[in-house]
Amino acid sequence: FIAPTSAPTRIREGLGIEEQIERLVGSAVLEDEDSPYAKALNWIMFDDPQQLTVDDENFVQRYIASYFSYATSTVAPWLSCSPAAGDETKVCYYQRLTSTNPIKYEPFRWIRWLSEDHECKWAGVVCDDSLQIRAIEVGKYFVAAVEVLVYLQLKISFISHNSFETSAEAQEIKGKFPEGVVHFPFLQSLSLPFNQISGSLPSTMGNLRHLVSLEVHS
Repeated sequence: FIAPTSAPTRIREGLGIEEQIERLVGSAVLEDEDSPYAKALNWIMFDDPQQLTVDDENFVQRYIASYFSYATSTVAPWLSCSPAAGDETKVCYYQRLTSTNPIKYEPFRWIRWLSEDHECKWAGVVCDDSLQIRAIEVGKYFVAAVEVLVYLQLKISFISHNSFETSAEAQEIKGKFPEGVVHFPFLQSLSLPFNQISGSLPSTMGNLRHLVSLEVHS
């Protein structure tokens, strides 16, 4: 992992951030500076406006959320609400897929990923009253935030095979399944249908004891 060497950087490097992330995800995935894990580490250590430390309650959650952003945009940015670039503000209009035949989107005002706001405010993220991420919905349809927890209690999706490949587009997410989501301890729902994701589900998905809904179908 390669990082800048300015004075503020040296201060951040001395806070044990990299060591904490290594204990969480392992050192091997951080060796490649272009990996989503390494990019997320670099972001939370140097670029995140919140400048969290390992003692902050949402440190791990925010790191894994940033990992998710990088892991699902390795090929190209999302259709909407990717991290701000150029003169873009943190406010975005999330293109919610409302129809697949014909393809039709509806704009929904939200907050970009990797903004200075709490990660619970980022587009498609749903948290409980304790600000723990419970759902990430970046697929076909969304449920209003006030209804999500009820929705999660009622809906259970079963997957008959642990290998998949999707080709239809929702947020135009492309690449491999973001295996690092297994580090969201309270995740109940992950929705990534109608995108371009391929690969296999990691065996560690079984560690998500609260997961009741997983959608990766086309």
